[in-house]
Amino acid sequence: MYAKPTIATTYIAIATVGGCSSAPVTSAIVLKPEPTAVATPSAQSVCSGTAITTIVMSGLIPLTNYNWTRDNTVAVTGIAASGSGNISGTLTNTTTAPVTVTFTITPDASGCSGTPITATVIVKPIPSI
Repeated sequence: MYAKPTIATTYIAIATVGGCSSAPVTSAIVLKPEPTAVATPSAQSVCSGTAITTIVMSGLIPLTNYNWTRDNTVAVTGIAASGSGNISGTLTNTTTAPVTVTFTITPDASGCSGTPITATVIVKPIPSI
């Protein structure tokens, strides 16, 4: 459960049975805002062996970590299968057809994970002569 902004609430519970009451039990609950992520650019296309435009992460909550994974690690090499922060590097397409690489980015702040987003890079092969 998330709240915007952070909300701290204290609950006091007392059980009563047959006219007898328990000692009060106090519990504090802190609801934090859900971290969000924006990836810029969210889609791009590059030729094999060319550096991608750095995918820059941003969000509304300070100190958010952006953890990511990617697919198609066999057909396209050059950037790790996972990492954190902005995404940069050069992708090499090892096939003869365009391959879409999808980066799945999950924001995390104060131990709370937000909804994952994606950014895609189409890696076009270099034509052979």
